[in-house]
Amino acid sequence: SELIISAWYTLAELDREKELLLILATESRSRPELVRDAVEQLIDASFPDFADWARERSGGSMPADRARVVSAVGLGALLSPRILSVLGMTSITIDDESFVQTWVDMMIALIGPDSEPAA
Repeated sequence: SELIISAWYTLAELDREKELLLILATESRSRPELVRDAVEQLIDASFPDFADWARERSGGSMPADRARVVSAVGLGALLSPRILSVLGMTSITIDDESFVQTWVDMMIALIGPDSEPAA
C-alpha cells in the first residue's frame, strides 16, 4: 500500500540522513540560517505534497485546512522519533514494524478507509 511504502521510505531516508541531521542540530545555534534552509529543503517541502495526497485519497471530501493538519500530524509522527533519537533525547524504543503498522492505522483513521486501495 502507498501508506506503508511512504512510511518505510521516510524512515529509511531519515536513517540515511542521520549524520546530516546531527550536523544540523549541532550547527543550529551558530548558523541558524543554514539549518532553516536545510529544513525547508529536506522536510518542509514534504508537507504540502502529503496534504495534497491525503486530500486526493479522501476523494476530495477533506477540506484543505484539514489536509494540512493531517499532513502535519502524519509526517510529524514519522519524523519525531528519528530526530529525537539522533539528538539523544528519547529512551523510547519501538520496533519499526509496529511503528509503521500503527502509523498506517492512524493515517487510515484520519484520511478514511479509501486511502488504502484494495490489494
